[in-house]
Amino acid sequence: MPYVLARMPTAKLLMVGDGDDRLALIQQAAKLGLGDAVTWVGSVPAERVADYWSQACCSVDPVYDSLAARGRSPLKIVESLAAGVPVVTGDVGDRREMIGPAGRIVQAGDAAALAEGICDLFMQRPIASNLIQAQAARYAWPILVEDWLHSYTSI
Repeated sequence: MPYVLARMPTAKLLMVGDGDDRLALIQQAAKLGLGDAVTWVGSVPAERVADYWSQACCSVDPVYDSLAARGRSPLKIVESLAAGVPVVTGDVGDRREMIGPAGRIVQAGDAAALAEGICDLFMQRPIASNLIQAQAARYAWPILVEDWLHSYTSI
């Protein structure tokens, strides 16, 4: 966030959700003096998630390159695309394929590259919503079910 604030002083980070790292992240944000630049929402009911997606100009999936990260496909990315929100994430696993033209892929584990991707995306927005929707359509549940059924029945 400090890298982003250096280029875009009015930027805001909305942290929606909860997890094991929440307390450490709050402490790190305080140590960095981020103050009002970060809003900590916490866990929200499923029916309220769309309210937060509607406020986002992008979604950020910071990731380090590890075996665990290579093996998972974050639901956050699919939800973001389905909400019409472009994504910035590291080049790990299938994230490049998931994002396609609907976001920015950066060097994994590089905070400056992540910030650059966020700023680049923000400055060049909006990414055409049809690109985002087309990418999200690839991960719609009916499509995934058909793909999985085909994969398992063709063995």
